[in-house]
Amino acid sequence: MEAVLAVLTEGPRDMEDLFFVLITSGYGVSLRAVERKVAERAAVRAREDRVYQERQRLYSVLSRLKKEGFIQKKEGRYSATLLGAKKLKAIRDLFQEKKKYERKEDKLLKIIAFDIPEKMRGRRAWLREVLMELDFKMLQKSVWIGTSVLPEEFVNDLKKFELIDHVDIFAVTKTGTIRSLK
Repeated sequence: MEAVLAVLTEGPRDMEDLFFVLITSGYGVSLRAVERKVAERAAVRAREDRVYQERQRLYSVLSRLKKEGFIQKKEGRYSATLLGAKKLKAIRDLFQEKKKYERKEDKLLKIIAFDIPEKMRGRRAWLREVLMELDFKMLQKSVWIGTSVLPEEFVNDLKKFELIDHVDIFAVTKTGTIRSLK
């Protein structure tokens, strides 16, 4: 009785959880054992929820790609269309080309802060890689500092990759509490 009251008061989200606990627990089971069962069930449900969300995300992407004409579905199988293959090549060409920006030192400290949406994660990775090549240091994942001159070609690429609206660049004349770049 105590175990059932405890489960109903503190534990399960619904009757299915209660049923699971009661079916898998024997008569006279301790409260601690019931709590363990409830915790196990919660972990299983959390995993099931994550799998469901990932599956929904996949279906959403497939639906969008199909609607835009990049993939097709024949006999239950997806395949890329000619348009999809061209799009893939264009994406790879855009981000795979490794530009080496000329690195010049400057006495002026620059702070680059960005908030790039998750759907543009490839471009975000590109930006981080370029900042490392320009010898910028990560202050936080989306805040970088350095003294290198930012090449005009780099700023043009920010525009070309549609990142310019997501990136802020500041020049700092007095460093205040910002730590040394050593």
